[in-house]
Amino acid sequence: MSTVNDCVLAWEDKVWSNSTITQLCNRIYNFDVLNENSESEDGKIYFDTEISFIVYKITRGLKQEYLTGQRQYPYKCRIDVYLEVKPDTKAHEKIHEIIEAIDSVYHSQLGHTWDGTITNINNGAETIDTESLVLDNRNCLKASIEYTGYKWFVE
Repeated sequence: MSTVNDCVLAWEDKVWSNSTITQLCNRIYNFDVLNENSESEDGKIYFDTEISFIVYKITRGLKQEYLTGQRQYPYKCRIDVYLEVKPDTKAHEKIHEIIEAIDSVYHSQLGHTWDGTITNINNGAETIDTESLVLDNRNCLKASIEYTGYKWFVE
C-alpha cells in the first residue's frame, strides 16, 4: 500500500527536481512555509530578489468501499504558486507559465500512476483561480492547481 510519503518522494524525484521547474522557481516546499516559525522564513520565499516559491501538500482521503469488494483511497496533491508582482512585469503570464510547466512535467515525467505510487488519476488537474495577496509588504499573486489520484485494492 502506498503512503503519502511514497507520493511525496515520487513528486520530488520526477517533478520538483526537474530542470524545467527549477529554472522557473527553485524554492519548493511540502509544508506551509508561511506558517513556519523559523529565523530564515524571509529567505525561504525569495527566488533571487523577488518573492517566488511553491508549496505543495499531498494528502490521503478516507477509504471508499464498493459493492464489488474493491476499495480505494483518494490522494490529492494541491500546489500553490506564489509570485511577486513588480511594476512593468507580466506576473500573470509568468505565474501561468509556472503552472503550465508543472502540468507538462507532471504528465511527461510522473505519469498517471504517480511513478507507481497510485493506480490511476482522474481526468486531469483542477485549476483554482489566481488571487492577489500581500507577503512581506509586497504585492503578490497566488495560483493553485490540484491533482487527484486513486489507489485501488481488494481486501
